[in-house]
Amino acid sequence: MRGYFILLGIFMWIPILIFKPHVGILVWNWISHMVPQGNAPNIQHLPLLDSVAVLTLAGLFISKEPRKMPMHPIFMAMLIFYVWTIFTTIFAGNPGASGKFVHLTKILFFVTMTVIVMQSPLRLRAYYWIMGLSMAFYAIKGGLFLVITGGAGIVKGGGGMLADRNQLAMALSMTIPIAYYLYLHPPHRLLKLPMLGSVVLTFLSVIGTQSRGGLIAGLSVMGMLFLNVKKKMLVIGLTVPLLFLGYQFLPDHIKNRYQTIDTAAEEDSSFQGRVVMWKYAVNLTEDYPIMGGGFLSNYYKPYQARFMPFGHEPLAYHSVYFEVLGEHGYVGLFLFLTIIFTSWFSAGTTYSILKQHKDLMWLADMAKTLRLSVLAYSVGGLTVNISTLDYFYDMSCLIILVHIIGMKILSARETTESTFNPFDVKEKHLFHKEQEREIVEEDDKDNPYNLRPKKKKKKWSPHGGDG
Repeated sequence: MRGYFILLGIFMWIPILIFKPHVGILVWNWISHMVPQGNAPNIQHLPLLDSVAVLTLAGLFISKEPRKMPMHPIFMAMLIFYVWTIFTTIFAGNPGASGKFVHLTKILFFVTMTVIVMQSPLRLRAYYWIMGLSMAFYAIKGGLFLVITGGAGIVKGGGGMLADRNQLAMALSMTIPIAYYLYLHPPHRLLKLPMLGSVVLTFLSVIGTQSRGGLIAGLSVMGMLFLNVKKKMLVIGLTVPLLFLGYQFLPDHIKNRYQTIDTAAEEDSSFQGRVVMWKYAVNLTEDYPIMGGGFLSNYYKPYQARFMPFGHEPLAYHSVYFEVLGEHGYVGLFLFLTIIFTSWFSAGTTYSILKQHKDLMWLADMAKTLRLSVLAYSVGGLTVNISTLDYFYDMSCLIILVHIIGMKILSARETTESTFNPFDVKEKHLFHKEQEREIVEEDDKDNPYNLRPKKKKKKWSPHGGDG
């Protein structure tokens, strides 16, 4: 029954997204991040994303809206990296690498359409909110599950890449800054407190996944958020007692798992298995330093026979950096790191420019929180293989849109100011009236009670003069 409601919620948008491609982008955004079909087994086999993609592409050709491909450094870095993966896939020894390549193609295809179509403030907000609320579904659900069960179970996600708890913890850590932004800029002031609660529940859901890499990423983000808070002593006074009490109520098996972080290198077989796969990636790139082994090179048996350390079974790379190194060589790793660094740098630069304008703080804060999400991905990626996680590429796409929209607004303002004619009588009058209003407002700031000295009225005299 649940599946039919989900299908109804998708099909009702089909007549609209054919003529409004930005609606198709939002529907894709919802399905790809929330994965609603993962909660309904009877519709899991349906190609919902592919159907929405085809209809949205058709709408893109039908729509008469002006379209412009942005030449942003992040977008160019993605494009060059994708071209490089085409070569590594063609020349890869693993014939089964095409599936992961198709997955990356779909992600970057929709990133391209998103950047082209969503270049307006309203569409940007809608995309950001839908993405944030889609992930908040699992964040709030997981946080409440941890509190109600007392940590007896493991927090799990939907289908797709979020089915793995390590990747879910990674995505939830990236969602913490998004939830914080929704707290800073809610659509209504009554939603401010619930949004703050979602930040706490998101972090609790990260703990509930019992992923050590996810916890490290979550703590790094929370630490950066703390540095950006103005009332630090108040935050310390509220959070420290809550953290202490929460730790006391955590079950022993969760405490013991997280305490192994200090001794993982010597005692933990799981961590040692990851080190083995990192050595495998290095051994592979010694023979294939430029191209690497192609997608899924860690599961290709001829490579395993040559490069796997003796006596160990092949596993996932368990690191986004060694994953890219083993699959696309040192060139691919350099290009991938370029995407991360340009996303981080562009978000910071955009924030520095936009924060100088009070009415654009909603855009500035968006750039700042997206930068923290990139940080979470960079830190969590040390121990999780998520090079094709669509959530990261969507974050980078949003950074591009924030920059484009912010620069458009500032450019429009400069154009308006430059076309002002001080010799036009009407414009000159309006200009001086505006200056006068600003002066009066400035005076009111210094004189909040409007206690201006009263002028003396002149007395009338029949002899003239002042009397």
